[in-house]
Amino acid sequence: MQRRITSHVETEPHSSGPQPDGEPEANDNGNREGEENHQSDNEEDPHNNDAPPPPSPVRRSHRERRKAISDDYITYMSEDVDDIGKVEDPTSYKEAIKSLNSSKWQIAMEDELKSMSSNDVWDLVEVPNGAKRVGCKWIYKTKYDPKGNIERFKARLVAKGFTQRE
Repeated sequence: MQRRITSHVETEPHSSGPQPDGEPEANDNGNREGEENHQSDNEEDPHNNDAPPPPSPVRRSHRERRKAISDDYITYMSEDVDDIGKVEDPTSYKEAIKSLNSSKWQIAMEDELKSMSSNDVWDLVEVPNGAKRVGCKWIYKTKYDPKGNIERFKARLVAKGFTQRE
């Protein structure tokens, strides 16, 4: 239940000139002549109900918070740039052919080409005059098993789609 405090202030009719009892007339600030205004501009009128109420405190939950990942959770292998002992994957065809695992990368590229031809990924057509071809690039990735041993070498042939124009 809220209580509302209101002020009952009687107002006197405004007159021009001195009051009949001889007191000086009140000025615009509500003060009599000769009296100073002791209320500063920053202070608020306690009877002013237009002021916003003070902010209420933020409510917080009192429930016990649990961790998202339990303490007995174990990560067996995580892929990171700083992993020690892992082979760096080649970034180009030249690097793949010059690497120690070049024969394995060659087999992976042949498997990718066989897969693309069996799935009818493309049709061979003549390039019209004035048309630019979209290039392609090999992406190489070494796949590991959960224990960190090399499982297989994977090669993907991808189009350089960023060179296309509408």
